Amino acid sequence: MLDKLRKQAKILMAVDNEKYSIILDILARDNCFFEISMEEALSILRDLKVKEEDIIKVYLDLVSKENYSD
Repeated sequence: MLDKLRKQAKILMAVDNEKYSIILDILARDNCFFEISMEEALSILRDLKVKEEDIIKVYLDLVSKENYSD
């Protein structure tokens, strides 16, 4: 899932290079969604054009135990 978001950020850089460069920097860390607040995470997901009805599901997947690495 994180790789899909990284690809989406790269695509969207054509629209707003500065904004999506910052998002891409955040997404570079595998544990990034464990390091930011839920509000920040949801904002990033919205910026990456994740459908509103899928945002919570995607967020929960990203912060699942299976996705945490030491």
